[in-house]
Amino acid sequence: MITAYADNNLDAKGHAETWAKQFKDFDGLVCIYGYGLGYHAAALLEAAPKCKAIFFDPIQKTLRESAKHNRQLLTDDRIAITNDRGSFQGCFGRMVDRWKGIRLGALPAYEFAMVSEYTEFSQWFCREVQTMMSDACTALRFSTDWTRNYLENLALVHQAPPIAPALGAWSKLPFIVVSAGPSLNDHKMLSALRKLQDRAMIVCAGSSFRKLQREGINADMVMSFDGGLSNFFCHFEDMNDTTAPLIADLIVHHKVFSCYKGPKLLMSVWPGPMLDAMLGVPIGSIRIGPSVANTCFDLGLKLAADPIILFAQDLAFTGGKTHASDTHAEWTWFAKGNYEIMAENEACPFVDTSGKSIITNHSMITFGHLFNGLIEQLGKNGPKIYNCSHPEGMHINGAELITPEKLTEVVSGKDLSELKKSIFKELLNSRPYDLRRCIKILRLYLDEGTKLLYRMTYDPDVNFKTIMRHERIALYFFALQ
Repeated sequence: MITAYADNNLDAKGHAETWAKQFKDFDGLVCIYGYGLGYHAAALLEAAPKCKAIFFDPIQKTLRESAKHNRQLLTDDRIAITNDRGSFQGCFGRMVDRWKGIRLGALPAYEFAMVSEYTEFSQWFCREVQTMMSDACTALRFSTDWTRNYLENLALVHQAPPIAPALGAWSKLPFIVVSAGPSLNDHKMLSALRKLQDRAMIVCAGSSFRKLQREGINADMVMSFDGGLSNFFCHFEDMNDTTAPLIADLIVHHKVFSCYKGPKLLMSVWPGPMLDAMLGVPIGSIRIGPSVANTCFDLGLKLAADPIILFAQDLAFTGGKTHASDTHAEWTWFAKGNYEIMAENEACPFVDTSGKSIITNHSMITFGHLFNGLIEQLGKNGPKIYNCSHPEGMHINGAELITPEKLTEVVSGKDLSELKKSIFKELLNSRPYDLRRCIKILRLYLDEGTKLLYRMTYDPDVNFKTIMRHERIALYFFALQ
C-alpha cells in the first residue's frame, strides 16, 4: 500500500520537498520512520545538508523497490537505511553527536497508514534516547573524577588481567546478577542463593557485596566502576576476607582498586579501543549502564550465559525501603512516613509497563528502561531471562517473574564449581600487558590533551559545542582515541 501511494503520487518530489522544510538547516541526527522510494531522503539532504539521517522502513518490499530509484543515496555516508532495529541501534550509536539535536519523524504515508506501528516505534525510540542521554549525563558529571582515577589505577593495571579471554566461556550456563533491592532481606531469597552457589555463576554489585558476605554467600565476582570516593567507604572499606575477584574498569575510584584485598580483573566500559591500544591486548568491552546491575547483565550476555537471572532487582521501594538491610544505601524513611526526606530522594509514583502502580524514583525508572531495551534487543533467540525479585517491584519486559523456590528447580542441579575454578585460574594467572607500550601511547594522549588545552585557552575558533568548555576537558581526553 505504501509503494502504491508513492507510485500514484504525480508530484512525489514536490511533496517530499514540502515535507523536508521542517528540517531546514538542521545539523543533528534525523531518524525517520519509512523510506519509500527515496524522494524524501533526497529532499531532506537538500534542505539540511549538514544533518545525518537514519531511515527505518519495516516493509522489505519497499526497500527492494527503492533500490531502483535514487541509487546515489545508497552510497551517501550521511544516511543509513535499515529495516532491523538492531542495525538501527548500531547506526544510531555510530552517527549520533550527543551535543547536537536528535529529531524523530515519519513519512506522511507511513504516519497515517501505520499509526499503531509508528506509535510503538516512537515509544521504543524514546526509550533508546533516554538511555543514551542517561549515559552521557553520567559521563559529563563524573568525567574529571574518572580521568583522575584512570591515571591512578593505570599504575596498578598489572595486578588485573583482562576479562576478554573468558567472554563466551560460560555458554548456556546460568548466571545470576545480585542487586541490593529490599527483597534480598527475604530468607527464602537468601536460602535459594545459597543453594545455587555451585550451580550458577553469581556476580553482585558493590551495593550488595557486604550483605552477601555477612550472610555467608560467596559471589564469584563483584563488579564496580563508580568513580566516587563514597563507593569505597560505603561498599569496600574493611572488606579484607574476600576471595571473590573484583571486576572493574580503570575509572573506578582508585582506593577501591588499590585497597581491594582479593584478586582483580579488568574490563572496559568506556566505548572505543583506547585501553586495548594502550595495553596491547583486548580487555573485554562491557556496556556501561546507569546502574552496575545493568552492566552485570551485559557481562552475562558477553559470557554467553543462559539463563540470566536478575536477583533482588526490585527497582521500587518495596516494603517501605529502597535497599536491603546491611547495605549502606538502606533507608527506612518511607515506612516512617517522612515525606520531607522522601521528597529529597525524589520518590514518586510510577506506572510500570505491566500497568502496575509502584513507588520508585527517577534513577530506578532509568535502570528499568535500560533493562527493557536490552532484553527487547535480544529477541526470540536470546537467553531466557528470569526476574527473581519482589512481586510488587517494577515489571521488566521479557523477564519472567519467578519465586526463589521455583528458581532452584529451574536451574540445573549440575555442580559447576570446578569449571568456575578453571576459568578464574586461567584468567588470574595471565599477565599479558606490554607496559612499555602503555607508557608510550599514554604520553601521546597526554600530548594531545595538552595541545587541546592550549587551543581552548588561546584559540578563539575552538568549537565549544563539541569540546564543552575547559571544565569538560577530562571527558574529551577519553574522546581523543
